Amino acid sequence: MQGKGITLIGLGPGDPGLLTRQAWEFLQAGGEILARTRHHPVLENLPPGVLLRSLDDLLAQEPFSAGVITRMADVVLEFAR
Repeated sequence: MQGKGITLIGLGPGDPGLLTRQAWEFLQAGGEILARTRHHPVLENLPPGVLLRSLDDLLAQEPFSAGVITRMADVVLEFAR
């Protein structure tokens, strides 16, 4: 069975009005999303029905490095499964 894949969207500089229509429509579809951090202004205005998970715990464990990026990628891939 083929999965849905991974959709990556940029949240922009912080103003929810600056999201692309396509990004907003994806978020409005609901479901679960994985964000690098919960500390982004757009995430305060998510549409109803969106379940937010973040990588903040992982990022708090050590400074941002190649090792952290690799672990973040592993989490994203596991999330997609």
